[in-house]
Amino acid sequence: MTRRALAALPLQAVALPTPTPMPMASFQVALRLPLKRAYVMVRLNDREVFRADFRPGDQSGTPALVTPPIEAVAGPVVVKVWVISPDKRAADEFLILPVELEAGESRRLGLVFDPTRDLKGRLVAERG
Repeated sequence: MTRRALAALPLQAVALPTPTPMPMASFQVALRLPLKRAYVMVRLNDREVFRADFRPGDQSGTPALVTPPIEAVAGPVVVKVWVISPDKRAADEFLILPVELEAGESRRLGLVFDPTRDLKGRLVAERG
């Protein structure tokens, strides 16, 4: 005896909704660092997005580091920046920056390491 299965309903393709693109923005962190060497790390919403061993060499003026553009979903984000010298004496700082990014915006976050300030308060946002 042969068994056969009969399909009750034909299969139909279900149309999936078209995804709505997320509004994006970008930013760069620009650091003025009067240090011979430092480790720099940037986190976006607690996810590491940049890390560098900063060695300025023979830059004239105050040495600076600028990250490549970092993409983020537009809206409120939290950017954390660390600057640490190899011996942790010259620098062992971090700064938390709550930022509101507009859709399509490209922003520069300017920071400066100020060795004249008290320890744990040397990394500050540039005025301007």
